Amino acid sequence: MKKHLFKVFSLFLACSTFGLQAQTIYTDRPDQTEGPRAVPQGSFQLESGILWEQRGTQDQESWALPNTLFRVGLNRWLELRLVPELRYSPTAGRAGDFRFSDLQVGAKATFLNREKIKIGLLEHLFVPTRLRRGQQRALAMSHRLAVSHSGGGPWSLSYNLGYQHGALLGPDAFLYTMSAGYGLSEKLGLFLEGYGQAPRGEMARFSADAGLTYLLHPRLQLDYLFGFGLNHPMQFSSIGISWRTP
Repeated sequence: MKKHLFKVFSLFLACSTFGLQAQTIYTDRPDQTEGPRAVPQGSFQLESGILWEQRGTQDQESWALPNTLFRVGLNRWLELRLVPELRYSPTAGRAGDFRFSDLQVGAKATFLNREKIKIGLLEHLFVPTRLRRGQQRALAMSHRLAVSHSGGGPWSLSYNLGYQHGALLGPDAFLYTMSAGYGLSEKLGLFLEGYGQAPRGEMARFSADAGLTYLLHPRLQLDYLFGFGLNHPMQFSSIGISWRTP
């Protein structure tokens, strides 16, 4: 399945004929690291993709069809965010299960926006979309500090430090992400990332991923991502597209 996703992404690259002047879209996908920069005032940005994920055994396979982030710029330092996601879990011998993941509603504020360093804060509220049997009505919240560094060359470094809590997400947990990006050309970028969670009272989980981004147009970007668990059984891959207007 991952090979098919990679072939689709390669086809997108081969079909690209657009010219570029400079990158004007900055996305939070496809990696786990959220960027510190809010979208410009009055802009609407959509970041969407198809995700395949397998946790534990093959029976714990699922798809996000799609996972989508909507971003709206209120002013030059603040944006509103909405994250709906439709999940499909195939079941042997049956039609499978479609369901919506818990809805995320949030905001991003950029506090520092200099050439070499940018700092932002993200707040998200998790709202249940469907109560499972025996589940209590509950909410959850996630808080992240997002930082990015750039020396003006092809390299960049971004990282998040955060904390999530609330009965909807299970045990309270600290989280971290660190992503190193390299610009292979004006259009093509490569990144490597490590990230993890440390739930209270449970073993910390560490994961890694890598991927590519490709700029078709200053406001249109394609991406490909694959990742795996370092100390727990998990793997995933994803292809996506991001678009901004104006």
